[in-house]
Amino acid sequence: FTFCRKLFLNPYCLWRSIKKVFGELPMEFVSHYRVMQAIGLMENTDKKLNVIAFETGFPNVNSFINAFKKIMKCTPSQFCKKFMQLQ
Repeated sequence: FTFCRKLFLNPYCLWRSIKKVFGELPMEFVSHYRVMQAIGLMENTDKKLNVIAFETGFPNVNSFINAFKKIMKCTPSQFCKKFMQLQ
């Protein structure tokens, strides 16, 4: 909100404009980015999900699982099982 005040912008108008241009609200974009980063770690490391959640910026494992399910339509564990079957 401080950023918006400095530019004399209404924060809600700014968020609406961002959604119109990018198709996602800023926090949705951040969650999507974090989940994609987590997928990269899941595919390329043996780190546990709680470590991956923390390293990708989620405050806890539950928020990571909820964001992952919303974006990927499966849990991180289900994703790992599917990925392991492909190898």
